[in-house]
Amino acid sequence: MIVTGCGYPPGGYTISNQSWTQPPGSAIGGYNASGGKGTSIGAIVPLPALNGSSLTFYWVDPGNPRQMTYEYTMSNGQSASTAVTFNVLGPTNPGIVANIGSVEALPLDNNNVVDLNGGGMPAQELTGLTQFGQAGAFGVGFIGSATLPPALPPATPGSSPGSYSWVQLLSRYQYRILWGSAAAFPASKTGRSLCGTAYAQPVLDTQYPYASFLQQASVPHDTVFDGPVIPLTSPGTNVQDAEANVVFSATMFLMWTPAVANSIPVPLASVNWSFGGDAVNTMTSHSATWVGGAQPVQLNTNFLSAPCSSTSEAVQQPCAVIVPGTSPANFGYPVWNANFIDTPSFNCTDF
Repeated sequence: MIVTGCGYPPGGYTISNQSWTQPPGSAIGGYNASGGKGTSIGAIVPLPALNGSSLTFYWVDPGNPRQMTYEYTMSNGQSASTAVTFNVLGPTNPGIVANIGSVEALPLDNNNVVDLNGGGMPAQELTGLTQFGQAGAFGVGFIGSATLPPALPPATPGSSPGSYSWVQLLSRYQYRILWGSAAAFPASKTGRSLCGTAYAQPVLDTQYPYASFLQQASVPHDTVFDGPVIPLTSPGTNVQDAEANVVFSATMFLMWTPAVANSIPVPLASVNWSFGGDAVNTMTSHSATWVGGAQPVQLNTNFLSAPCSSTSEAVQQPCAVIVPGTSPANFGYPVWNANFIDTPSFNCTDF
């Protein structure tokens, strides 16, 4: 949105001061986001000063009528003001639905575990999602929805008024392991390692925007998937772990970009989600204490934490959706200053 005040006062006079009223609703100066390696950033541009002849800003929420007033005083002391009213259209009633698989050590081949996602190494994976033709490759899917405004000219009537996109931030990607063989690590080591990171500030999950899959032809990119993988081999070796215990936490943001020139993406909703699992290699014995406490009796246990919880495969569950306006921090935008691929995420230390 660019609004312009009195650019040309009467001949012989200049404008000595001028000001705009604060834009009503949620307004920002812009949004800068990139997912490059080493240069990744997600940041809100502050609203510019309100004392210029023009003002460029963006509303991130719909509402009408919205009135703003421009006031000025000329060099001869005379002053005047004018008001303008805006009707701001945008999506309403946003929602996110989760489709959930399970945490598994897969695929099982008798007593062997071989990585589903490549490399030939065993892995603990959030997997098993059977919807949308993504069987086995992902473990959680999110479907975004909202009541959409009509497409604005010059768009063709009935065409999509914009498109969805997604951004995921990681807050924790961490696992504890019990090494599979005492011979695999030096005598000075404990044989128990903590790997990964609990981030002080959330980091971007690899790319901006997050990879999406088309679900509805009229609303591009309304569905997104994820399937985190944790290796079940001791660090720097091909030795299978005796046990691996994983905790993963993230926030997925649903964004909307209007089909209007010079638009920026605006946040519609977000959901915090996490999963955890504990995999035990029943073919390996070890004298060290099991990282999950007493030795588990199952090959693996799994859970997905609230607000998107399910113990059944691919059960649709309404998430506890955070909508901008009810949570005003950062206007609901994903904000970060580092990328997951830039951090030593899987460095391991003894514990």
